[in-house]
Amino acid sequence: MDEVTTLARGVVEACAPEELPFFAAASAAYFRDPRRALAGRKRSDEVLGSGLDTAVALLSPVALAVAAAVYEAGARDEDDVRAVVARRAAELGLAPNQVELVADAVLVSLSRNE
Repeated sequence: MDEVTTLARGVVEACAPEELPFFAAASAAYFRDPRRALAGRKRSDEVLGSGLDTAVALLSPVALAVAAAVYEAGARDEDDVRAVVARRAAELGLAPNQVELVADAVLVSLSRNE
């Protein structure tokens, strides 16, 4: 769980730093009930509203789910990491350009944590 949280935090730091103040709460909610945490996520093609709940729902749970998938798969080399991230992020409704950004952030975060 610590590795997943550290990796996901790195992704949020790189892709959605405005979520960092709320990452601990989002992480706790995710580990308590991953399906529920991911259920509130808006699709990437929807117009965003305003408000704190929208910001937390956007990337933090996805980053946690992607990080968990990377560790569960044992992915370590770049191609494997990108494949795992692409599959899981697409399942969660991220647009292709968002998937690429998240994959890049995962690789950077992994390299920092080694």
